[in-house]
Amino acid sequence: MSRNKRLRIIFAALACLSVVFASKYQAASVLTGPEGWFSIISSVEQTNVGADVQDPKKRLARIDGLVPSVVPAGSPDTRFDVVGTGLDHIAEIDVLDRNHDWKQLPLAPASATRAIITVPSNYLREAGFLIFATEPNFEYAQSVLVYSKTVARAIVDPRFKIKVTPEDIGGGGGISVNGTGFTSGMRVALGRGRVAGVLVESRFVNDSYLEAVVMSGYLPASDLFVTLLSADGKTRSQPDPVLSSYPHREDDFSQHQAAAESPSGPSEEGMKLMRRGGYDAAADKFVEAARLDPSSTGSAPFVSKAGAVFANNAGFAFFKANKYIESLFWLDRACEIDPDRAVAYLNLGDTLAKLNRNAEARQAYAKYLELAPNSKSAADLKRKLEALPSTP
Repeated sequence: MSRNKRLRIIFAALACLSVVFASKYQAASVLTGPEGWFSIISSVEQTNVGADVQDPKKRLARIDGLVPSVVPAGSPDTRFDVVGTGLDHIAEIDVLDRNHDWKQLPLAPASATRAIITVPSNYLREAGFLIFATEPNFEYAQSVLVYSKTVARAIVDPRFKIKVTPEDIGGGGGISVNGTGFTSGMRVALGRGRVAGVLVESRFVNDSYLEAVVMSGYLPASDLFVTLLSADGKTRSQPDPVLSSYPHREDDFSQHQAAAESPSGPSEEGMKLMRRGGYDAAADKFVEAARLDPSSTGSAPFVSKAGAVFANNAGFAFFKANKYIESLFWLDRACEIDPDRAVAYLNLGDTLAKLNRNAEARQAYAKYLELAPNSKSAADLKRKLEALPSTP
């Protein structure tokens, strides 16, 4: 049987399964145990999320992300900073548990833009993606990768490259992995940022082609990637970024929002507020602009460079407002979207220094000097580096 015919059969079968599950379930999740790997469907019964049943205060709250965004499987109770807006309007956050139900965890707002949550260890026992939301549905949901330490230990081989199709894995299904030098026993893994952490069902076909099945409905992450582990698990390919678009459903309220306005309006308002010293209000406007960028919900390589401008400006405004966790989140996002945006690394270094994360601040400053060696700020920055404490 030819490879194309085999793929058509696989995708046809997956399409039939998706019809069955779509009528009953809202989402799925990939999990793996610490001693082996497997995939299971984590299902959530659909809920009525129409505007008439939603708490008006909760509708004001929105999560942009959690810090940290990755933690190892087997972690003890862990504190996360939740970054977003309107967080002072809510006292709980919804999380999808291992029994595939939405459960509420207490949320302690520090301000409108930051809150603190402690996630119990039982949620962090196995590798997978934890989904968080302000309400028990996937509108504006965000995720944390709970990664397998065994998978994460694999070292990236810069010569080992792969290409994944389709590049959007939202809704789950079959994916093709193409490259060279493949051997039996290699396995496909999902990760985010720089951390690979969740193995998925994989099948070796030949030395340039593998097939994998991502049994997942939606993995909200701006830095999602696919990588291929060697048969011995010691090395892995360079990551290939992928998207995870939220699957369209006619009965899903979040699919019927009004068309978004242009991000340029809020961005211009933010600049005016910055000139007047209204840093908190300016940060809100830049965050709004970042969200309105049509590409903003994708993985970083697929986001427009304008998104990096909005994220950098949000991070700088939060820095000026002495909100360093929020600043760190948005500046990380700016560097993620546009790794060549020098000013974002300069701002990131300043924020990390305020958080006494001096080693990381040095790295950010060094990256700025690498990208902009002839900048007018270079001499001052070198003096700042010399004055920076040597402690971590």
